[in-house]
Amino acid sequence: MGNQSTVRRKTKFNYGVKGWLLILYCCIAWMFVSGGWWNGTAGNVTNGQMALQIFGDSNTVAPILRTNTIIGYVSCIVILFVGILFGKYKTRIMQSILMFVGGIAICFYGSVNSIVTYFIVFLLIDIMANGTSSIGLPQIITQWFPTKKGSALGWATIGTNLAALVTFTIFTALIAKAGFTVTNIIFGIATIVMGLINLIFIKNDPEQAGFKPDNGDFTEEELAAHRARMSGPMTWTNKEAMKDKNFWLIGIAYGILFMCSTGLLQQLVPYQIAMNGPIRAAQMAAAAGSQNVGEFMGAGMGAAAATASTVMKILPALAVPGSIFSGWLDQKIGTRRTAIIMAICYAVACLCAGLLPFNPVTNYAFIFLFFFWMGRKCVCLRP
Repeated sequence: MGNQSTVRRKTKFNYGVKGWLLILYCCIAWMFVSGGWWNGTAGNVTNGQMALQIFGDSNTVAPILRTNTIIGYVSCIVILFVGILFGKYKTRIMQSILMFVGGIAICFYGSVNSIVTYFIVFLLIDIMANGTSSIGLPQIITQWFPTKKGSALGWATIGTNLAALVTFTIFTALIAKAGFTVTNIIFGIATIVMGLINLIFIKNDPEQAGFKPDNGDFTEEELAAHRARMSGPMTWTNKEAMKDKNFWLIGIAYGILFMCSTGLLQQLVPYQIAMNGPIRAAQMAAAAGSQNVGEFMGAGMGAAAATASTVMKILPALAVPGSIFSGWLDQKIGTRRTAIIMAICYAVACLCAGLLPFNPVTNYAFIFLFFFWMGRKCVCLRP
């Protein structure tokens, strides 16, 4: 009966005041690093600006895109070593260092005037964003909520889902009012401030902040085991991890899922335009009493493009219930089963988009299930 009571408590969202404040900080941090211009969606705004600063022509974006590709590969390698440093040193220190370095680089980004400078600055920012979102923040949540990390991450990663709706909107509004250079300085200073908050207020061991792990929903045996993990040396070395088949299976499986979902997200607007454009053109032709749909195709595609771009800013909010639900389900039935269920949602979404006939029902089912999966995609980032 005692074990059932403990499991029931751990599926409830009773994190305590300090626990909720930590989750709020992580939520804002995730919202920021996911919604900045280094994110793929916001990059569409900055690539042309970078081409203008470096080459004097906003249409000369090909060298920028090639450099971004190289930065992506280099960043993947560097992040491996950053992960090792997170394991060797305290999470709070490494997280703060990443935010300080990334914040300084963001301040300089608005005045970049050469491709070499662009490479260095953007690489540092990319390392900060990936290290923070994929390593630092999940580790903080895990240290404060050792057995509730699934549900806590479900709430914290809401920030990632709302990034396109909130952070990107603030970013574009600031550019319109203050200019590109000043906007980046503001974002850079904000990153440094978040690093200071992390350094001063966030503790590696929650008990140092007067907070019992999992808000006290711990048996004495679990608490002792947690303290031993926090104070003892790493028991699983990087060499041992590389020899474990599950290490590779998890990395490859989630890597493929993330890669495919990123590709789908980037092509979502073109897909909606291509599929809805002819429908809108046919509706316009019918309203005008014309049989020549082709004559309305340009207007139909334009209307579909405007609608798709507007809706894309709102759609990420659909991932919020997916994030909360999958975090709760993670605590209820375990990570493995939850991952399978959410992957099935993603597979059904792809089925609706790729194999079934396009109509409002299949399109709405695709959008809902895809963004529901995107909520889980963020909760997967847990140690």
